[in-house]
Amino acid sequence: MTFGMPSYEGFIPFRGYRIWYCIVGDLSLTSVDSFPVLALHGGPGIPHESLQPLEQLALSGRAVIFYDQLGCGNSDRPDDLSLWDVPCFLEEIAMLRKTLYLERVHLFGHSWGGMLALEHALKEQKSLASLMLASVPAHVPAMFAEQQRIWEQLPSDILALLSVEGEKKAATHQQALAYFETHFYCRCDPWPDYLLQARTPEKRNTQLNQHMWNNVLYDWDIIPRLHMITLPTLITAGYHDGIAGGQDALLSEHIKSSQHIIFSECSHYAHAEQTELYLEALQKFMRQSEMN
Repeated sequence: MTFGMPSYEGFIPFRGYRIWYCIVGDLSLTSVDSFPVLALHGGPGIPHESLQPLEQLALSGRAVIFYDQLGCGNSDRPDDLSLWDVPCFLEEIAMLRKTLYLERVHLFGHSWGGMLALEHALKEQKSLASLMLASVPAHVPAMFAEQQRIWEQLPSDILALLSVEGEKKAATHQQALAYFETHFYCRCDPWPDYLLQARTPEKRNTQLNQHMWNNVLYDWDIIPRLHMITLPTLITAGYHDGIAGGQDALLSEHIKSSQHIIFSECSHYAHAEQTELYLEALQKFMRQSEMN
C-alpha cells in the first residue's frame, strides 16, 4: 500500500549479499523543508512491513525510505550468524545512504531500529535533520529487568499457564505469550495485516533475533554517550509498552535536545495503535526541525 504515491524497489550489494529497499514518494523533490525519512525497523529480524503506516508521511511531499536489514524480509538470508553485530548493521545504513545519495535525512528507528539510529547518529550527526526514536531501549539490562517485572505481575491465571509441563506445555505457554503481546506489545484488535505479515516465518528471522539479543546486545548501554547527541530528537513511547517500558524516560533525561511524547493508549507499536495521532506528531516535529 502506497496511497497512490510513486514507489520504487531495488537491491544494493552488501558483503556479497543483497539488501532490499523501497522508496515511497519522490526523492528528487527533496528540499530544505522536506528532507526524506529513513526508517529503521526493529527486531532484529522483524522487517519493514512492521513500519507500514510511515508510508503516509510521503503524502506531505517528503520521500520515505524503507529497507530490510540483512537476514530478514526481502533481503538475503545468510546462514552465518557470525556476520551479525552492531558494526555490520551500521555498515548497511552507510552503504544504503551512499548508494541512494541520502545526504541529509530524518532518521526514524523503532525499538532495535532506534538503537541503530542512536549509534548511527553518534557517527553521522551532522548529516541528520532529526532523530525520531520510537519505543527504543537505552540500557538493555534494565530493559530485561523491567520485562521480567511485568511478567511476574501478570494475572495469576496467566502465570499458571507458565507452570504447565508435559504435552500441554507448548500450547499453554503460547497462550500466556498471546496475553502478554495483546496487552504490552500491540493493543490493536485485531492486529493489522502488515504486522502479522512482518511476523511470518518467510519474513521474520527469529534465529537472528535470538542471536543478537543473547550474544551481542545483552549488555548494550548507550546512556554514557547520549549527552553527545545534540540534534533535534523526538522520543515516543506507549504507556503500556512491555518491551522497552520506561526506557523513554532515560533517553529523555540524557538527550537535552529532545521532545518526549507518551501515548497513553498504546504499547510497543504506537504507530500502529494510534496511527493518525502518531503521524501527526512526527510531521509536526519534522516541520519544527526544518524551520530551525
